[in-house]
Amino acid sequence: MKIIFVIFFALLIIAVAVLLVQRLLLPMPPSNEKKIFIAITIVGTVLFETLFIASAFIPSMADKLISQGIVSIETNINTISPNYTNEVLDVDKVKSLISDTKQIRYYMNENPNANFIVKAIGLGAYIGFAEDFCDHIEGNFIKFQKSEIPFTLHNIFDFIHQQSAKPVLKAAKIIETVVLIISTVFYIVLLIAYFVNKKGLLTPTNKSVTFGEEV
Repeated sequence: MKIIFVIFFALLIIAVAVLLVQRLLLPMPPSNEKKIFIAITIVGTVLFETLFIASAFIPSMADKLISQGIVSIETNINTISPNYTNEVLDVDKVKSLISDTKQIRYYMNENPNANFIVKAIGLGAYIGFAEDFCDHIEGNFIKFQKSEIPFTLHNIFDFIHQQSAKPVLKAAKIIETVVLIISTVFYIVLLIAYFVNKKGLLTPTNKSVTFGEEV
């Protein structure tokens, strides 16, 4: 979702909560129900606002996670064999190096700055394209030749990185949409509960219980 829409919907969530509290909840007479309604509204708003903003940052955080993972992998490879990631390799050699995704998973999962969701989405997308790259390695080799891009590990890692950006962005948009839908349902349910309470349907009609026969 574009930043302008992220800002708009983030402000909209807050605006709905503020209007609900100011116009409906604060004018309620002092009661436990009033306190509960206000508390639920505040907690729900903070929760949905946090989830929505966090989901908007998933693409950039996943991109950073993948970039740092690639740097770690290349550093490790070049430590063993200097400048190996910039050497032009043949198809079989590249396939044998990339097809084993355990190393990629290890370096990205070891990143302490990324949360579970970012790792699951970003790493999942990258691994998926890495496996697909190996499955179609001959065709990808021809694409690199046509584009006059050296068939090196560095360029291949970068190519897979670029390809994984779209599914990560798509996943983030889905999460953002789900959060907005759930927050809308939350406010609707809150409004319904408010009007039900206003009509006294939530208040017990029998305030006392009589035992035995009435005189």
